Amino acid sequence: MTSPVDLIKERLNIVDVVSAYVALVPAGKNYKGKSPFKQERTPSFYVSPDKGLYHCFSTGKGGDMFTFVQEMEGLDFRGALKVLADKAGISLQNFNPKEKEEKDKLYEIMEEATKFFQLKLKESKEVTDYLVLNRGLIEKSIEEFRVGYAPAGWRNLYDYLKNKFQEKDLSLVGLIKKTERGHYDTFRDRIMFPICDSSGRTIAFSGRIFKDDGKSAKYVNSPDTPLFNKSDVLFGIDKAKNYIRKYNFTTIVEGQFDVALLHQAGFKNTVGVSGTALSDTTTGKNSSVNNLGVIKRLSNNLVLAFDSDSAGVNAAKRSASIAMSLGMDVKIVDVLGGKDPADIIKDFGKDAWSKILKNAKHLILFYTHKIKNSAKDERDLGKRIKEEVLPEIVKINSDIERAYFIKEVSSITGIKEDYIISDLSKATTANFVPKKEALPKKEFQNIEEKVSDIEKEIWGAYIAKDKDDKIKEKIVEVSGEGGFQILLDKFKDRESEFVFSERDYTLGLEETFDNYKRNYLQKKLLDIKEELRFADSERDDERANKLLKEQQLLQKEIDQINNSRYIKSN
Repeated sequence: MTSPVDLIKERLNIVDVVSAYVALVPAGKNYKGKSPFKQERTPSFYVSPDKGLYHCFSTGKGGDMFTFVQEMEGLDFRGALKVLADKAGISLQNFNPKEKEEKDKLYEIMEEATKFFQLKLKESKEVTDYLVLNRGLIEKSIEEFRVGYAPAGWRNLYDYLKNKFQEKDLSLVGLIKKTERGHYDTFRDRIMFPICDSSGRTIAFSGRIFKDDGKSAKYVNSPDTPLFNKSDVLFGIDKAKNYIRKYNFTTIVEGQFDVALLHQAGFKNTVGVSGTALSDTTTGKNSSVNNLGVIKRLSNNLVLAFDSDSAGVNAAKRSASIAMSLGMDVKIVDVLGGKDPADIIKDFGKDAWSKILKNAKHLILFYTHKIKNSAKDERDLGKRIKEEVLPEIVKINSDIERAYFIKEVSSITGIKEDYIISDLSKATTANFVPKKEALPKKEFQNIEEKVSDIEKEIWGAYIAKDKDDKIKEKIVEVSGEGGFQILLDKFKDRESEFVFSERDYTLGLEETFDNYKRNYLQKKLLDIKEELRFADSERDDERANKLLKEQQLLQKEIDQINNSRYIKSN
């Protein structure tokens, strides 16, 4: 049987595939264009239709159409195969290799879970009515985004999947949790949004609480898994990517409902951060392409449309600043009245949103107008312009662009251009980059993010001290041998980040370990509280009493660490 790879190569020409991403012009029997992997003035990227290969002389990257799609979309080979198979009109259903890769099993689990949640939504008129009547989604949009529902019971999904897949794999993708009494579902009584990679495969879920019990988080997202890293993906990218290329800009919003409603209204170049932050580089772990890297390769133009509350404004500022530093052209939508994009579409229609998009301001002008309207006096105005606006102007590489924004800032604020130029000329970009301690503290979405962030601090110190056994012993003391192995697996392909880092991770190591232990215990405490609810629902009094004692001991340990830090700080 002819392989799908051979069939795809028979039907597709590498020039057609690459042309969807890079503007190519004939160069003899080959084609050339500017590198999609780095900014350059002179084209150094060549495609050979005869050989079916490409080569980028400025970066040394090269390969066939599959390699190219993997690079551009941030996919593994299987994902690139699906993208090109869809483009070629080839079905992959008939190709079932005898030995599936481990990841393929995980993709299969996530697909089955997606179908299960979709089925349960169809069986629940109450949840369907909520989506249609309260949130304004039509049936076509519900189907397009494969929205589902996780029923309120503890083991619905587990019972459905346990005979098809191994428990360890169900746990590995974050769908179930294990206790002494058995397994229970991670997602319960939640509206389920599948998060997909660029090829449309489900890699994670975001679950919104349906009936608020006052105890549960509004949103629960899948943890990082072998398929999913929260900094590598944007919700809806699989549906938006072609429209981003078509319209040459990306709109980024915060939530899944925002994305779905905007797509439904025709704004299909929209993606969502879904509780994750934009990364400050274009590549993620294992050299994968992260969320910002994916959209930068599709278009260099970005519109941020975050919620108008303080958290949304701060997120927009941080994301805009990161994108600007990577050479992207960034605008910010100013949504007044505390409404999010989904509300605007539902209440006022698509024309209202279209008008808001057209009025989006470049982030420098957005900041300048905001500061002008809120400054206490002229001195405060000048100080904030210097601290908040000039750092963004410094990031602009073009002298012409810089001159334009200097003139605009002067016109809006009344500050003379000479004064602005003078302050810019006295400083380099580095002078204007806020020191780490001056940046707003990160608001962690959940305890897992907080633990992960501190884990990086600990591992950085471990590498900085040449893999010191004493640090390993302290890690094992906190989280056991298994905990050390988890860190080893998490950071094994990222050692160069720490080896070549100018940062001294050993500074404040004692305090970092206190934070590591406290947050590790807090995570365990959350798990115990969840198990306690499970034990209560099962009327397992013996297990519940045992968990209560564990909870008290853990809380006592956490209090001791907090008291110790307080005493040391005073």
